[in-house]
Amino acid sequence: MAVSKLQTLRAAAWLGWQIDANWTDLFVFATYTIIRPVFGMLTFAFMYFAASAAGPPSPEKLAYLLVGNSLFNYAANAIFSSFFAVHEDREHYAMTRSLSIAPSDFTLYYLGRIAAPLLFSSTISVIVNLGIGVFLLGVKLSPSLWTLASLAFYIPVIGLGFVGFALIIGGVGFFTSRYVWGLIDGITGLSLLLGGVLYPATVLPVQINWFSSFVPWTYWIEMLRSAIVGNMADLSLTFQIVGIGFSLLFLGLGIYFFNWSVNRAKRLGTLDMVISW
Repeated sequence: MAVSKLQTLRAAAWLGWQIDANWTDLFVFATYTIIRPVFGMLTFAFMYFAASAAGPPSPEKLAYLLVGNSLFNYAANAIFSSFFAVHEDREHYAMTRSLSIAPSDFTLYYLGRIAAPLLFSSTISVIVNLGIGVFLLGVKLSPSLWTLASLAFYIPVIGLGFVGFALIIGGVGFFTSRYVWGLIDGITGLSLLLGGVLYPATVLPVQINWFSSFVPWTYWIEMLRSAIVGNMADLSLTFQIVGIGFSLLFLGLGIYFFNWSVNRAKRLGTLDMVISW
């Protein structure tokens, strides 16, 4: 059984890579993968410099913005990839029916489908963005041995939360047509607004900033960002425990909801229903 699950994950990851990258040669794809997020990151950097024209720029604030944006883009790619993979298999390639009778696990299959763009495209984007921030924009990162150890622990733990969130969005894909991209844009936009990604949630109006304590990105992004820039000491133990709790909670919810969505679609006969194409 373990070998079968591993084969499912490996085959799905290979398929995801082929779908994501086979439209051109590897050099062009790698160049595109690097350039696209870099210019997105530079947009935020230039916006910051423009806003700081009235006074001297703060390297700490610039690091806060650029690191937060890079980490959130990684998570947003997981959300979009999971949602798009469901609709792509069902609507465009019409292979969901075959998947439903194959001896494979739907959850592992879709985790494999989004693994390739995340492990390649998104990881490279984060590394390149941080490198440009440090060497070209003057972002100061000073992680200590302790913060690096914290980062090594929090990356897989918070990654589980990202996976759970992506599975929830993928499960929603079984209920919708492809034309509801606004739903995903709304979820990511709301998370960006309330999650302390580009600015501390405390700068929001008091009437809404308390919502941030219920948004998992508030904890996930800040825990990773603090480890990267070297100020983990500023985070309370309670804050970190809540962040870990959100990761485990969303992983459990994601697995449950995704499987429930697949079983519901099978029961209603809508698993392979073509709506958009």
